[in-house]
Amino acid sequence: MSRRTLLPCAVVLALLILALDLFLPFQARTLRIHEGFLLVLVAAVSAAVLRQLRRVRAAERRLERASLSSLEGHWEYDFERMMRWHSASFRALLGYEAREMFGPIEQSGVNTHPDDRAIVAEAVSQHRRNGIAIDIVVRMRTASGSYRWMHMKGGVAERDARGEALRIAGAAQDVHEQKLAEDELRDVRARFERAVQGTQDGLWEIDFSADRARVWLSPRLHELLGFQDGELGDDPQVLRRRTHPEDQPIADEAVQRQHQDGVPLDLEVRMLTRGGEYRWFRMRGSPGFDAAGRLIRASGSMQDVTEARAAREALVGASQAAQAASHAKSAFLATMSHEIRTPMNGIIGMTALLLDTVLGRVQREYAEAIRTSANSLLAIINDILDFSKIEAGKMELARDPFCLRQCINDSVMLFAWKAQEKGLQLIQNVDPDVPNALVGDADRLRQILLNLLSNAMKFTERGEIALTVSAADVRSRGPSEIALQFSVTDTGIGIAAAKQAFIFEAFAQADGSSRRRQGGTGLGLAICSKLVALMKGKIWVESAEGAGSAFRFTACFDRVPAGDALLAMSESG
Repeated sequence: MSRRTLLPCAVVLALLILALDLFLPFQARTLRIHEGFLLVLVAAVSAAVLRQLRRVRAAERRLERASLSSLEGHWEYDFERMMRWHSASFRALLGYEAREMFGPIEQSGVNTHPDDRAIVAEAVSQHRRNGIAIDIVVRMRTASGSYRWMHMKGGVAERDARGEALRIAGAAQDVHEQKLAEDELRDVRARFERAVQGTQDGLWEIDFSADRARVWLSPRLHELLGFQDGELGDDPQVLRRRTHPEDQPIADEAVQRQHQDGVPLDLEVRMLTRGGEYRWFRMRGSPGFDAAGRLIRASGSMQDVTEARAAREALVGASQAAQAASHAKSAFLATMSHEIRTPMNGIIGMTALLLDTVLGRVQREYAEAIRTSANSLLAIINDILDFSKIEAGKMELARDPFCLRQCINDSVMLFAWKAQEKGLQLIQNVDPDVPNALVGDADRLRQILLNLLSNAMKFTERGEIALTVSAADVRSRGPSEIALQFSVTDTGIGIAAAKQAFIFEAFAQADGSSRRRQGGTGLGLAICSKLVALMKGKIWVESAEGAGSAFRFTACFDRVPAGDALLAMSESG
């Protein structure tokens, strides 16, 4: 620009000097002109040229300042002299010293990213051949060595008589942040499009921000209902109209709660497909509000759950049938156990009466064998009856006051003679902080303790068996409730780690050979586990093969209210 502006001034000055050079010799021969006149003329012309140059330079500086403030630079290609020019503001955009730069055109791509040089060359070529304006975005290297995106625009500034472009001029603007944001937005849109196309769910969104609410339905949602993309239109009521009449009130209530209270939408409704079939769909969505709390959009997804719902209903039906069968089995076992126990009690009673008569030695041995066998069978029947009651959900725990230490002592003393016979040490220990007077089912607690002590006695040949009671490290459900931990430890044969996971299952024992030698049905620990669960506790085992076992369980009881007679009696005892 500066060179084009200075050119007319230089031409005028050269022509003036040439005219004076030709005119003065001729006039010298015809007339004498005062030398002072020539000096005045030259001085006047020189002053005019200098003033024009100063105005041009001032205009250039104003343009550079405007360019710098607008983050814009200027450039020019001169095809006559094959030179290029970049303004000071152009160089400042790239982090270089703010001064003009001249150079050959063939070096114009030095600062352009290698991948973008062909784009620049093609744009310039198209402009020169076809007059297409230059409008491209390319990367240019900065003074730091990094590249920034620049928007290059330009056009023909001057042509010759044949219409050939002599000069092309234009501007450059830094659009780096804008380009990065546009690229990120394009990537986000592309990811969104891939997600919309790839998901098996239909997507929807209702826009309430405009004068008229509009709905957007994804191509997959159209496909789920049997339509082509766009056929359902943008009416927000289009999905409601296809909802089964029986499901519309449920859907309307859910939508109202979503819009008014911001409750996320999640329900299953039937919708009519294009083929006239109703299918089950799960509708999920969430609302969007502006800063003033106004609803501006609601968006979500729609999933076909017809087959999943049918499978779920079939599974529920099968589960209910299995539960009914289990209850029927338990009821049958309970009935049969009760029917068997009645004559068994008669056998035990008559055997006891027989033993009270005068019998011979052999006869008495036979009668004792009958009573022992009958008692064992009765214990098995009782186990089956208890297990059946629990399985049928008919087992209820009593809530009566009892003395804990008396219950513990009674349970331990039943095994005192057996421990003495085997040479075992039998220990009981109740922590002093544990209250004595409690409310609960003492019989079921005793049943658990007897089962665990019996197992310990069966599988311990030397050493000791200990029953301890302490406060459990669990949170109680109220000030009147207390949780206790009971532990039955022994120095017996122990249980292998692989077998500890299933010993609380029905009809399971740690060792089949022990089952044959020691007897039992394998129901004892299963009954203990279920009784402990009814007492709001849990049961577990800590053991190692050959190193003894420790069966522990927690149970919750109520404290006896102050002033109760049992409390006074337990404290005085």
